[in-house]
Amino acid sequence: YGKAKVYMEGRYYIELKKGIEQEAALQKLPEAGLFLGPTKIGFFIVSGRLSTADFIRQTGVSGNRMDAAARVSHSVGKGIALLQTVQAKKSIYSYRDESMVGPSESLNRDVLTYNANLKGKIHRKFGKSIEHAIEPAVQYKYAELGKEEPPFFDMSELVPLKTSSVEVSLMNRILDKESELLTLKVTETYDFLNVEKPYQ
Repeated sequence: YGKAKVYMEGRYYIELKKGIEQEAALQKLPEAGLFLGPTKIGFFIVSGRLSTADFIRQTGVSGNRMDAAARVSHSVGKGIALLQTVQAKKSIYSYRDESMVGPSESLNRDVLTYNANLKGKIHRKFGKSIEHAIEPAVQYKYAELGKEEPPFFDMSELVPLKTSSVEVSLMNRILDKESELLTLKVTETYDFLNVEKPYQ
């Protein structure tokens, strides 16, 4: 409906690893959601997402997770462009183990992320078809999660409690009119929270 999208999916996994019973395999049956945007409001691009998913297994922790996320982006500049994005996400968990007696456990988890990407481009043509482009970029990433530890359902739970890092990169591209002939990218990351080994 316009810029809104509704989806529903289910995933059934078959455990192939030796020593793990099929009853412990976590199934996502089903997941449904609503995606809104992106929509331009003034100088900003706004989008949002609502979803709910049931995670089921015969042995171990099963439950439900509801996610609500809102994202706001702002871009400025052309030759040298700065893109900033802020996202707030709230996850509500309801879960239980097969050995539990009584009502299910529940908890809330909040996630705040901020990304700033400063990017430039220098290019030069050689002849009529060959172009050499150099794209320097600096990206800062920040994320902070609530201290609550939810059960592990999928990869979205594998997020550090706090992230603060900057990545500097330099990309070289050689192109012709129809394709990209060569790409070379060099990156260096500095982690402000890892004092002992800040460079990644």
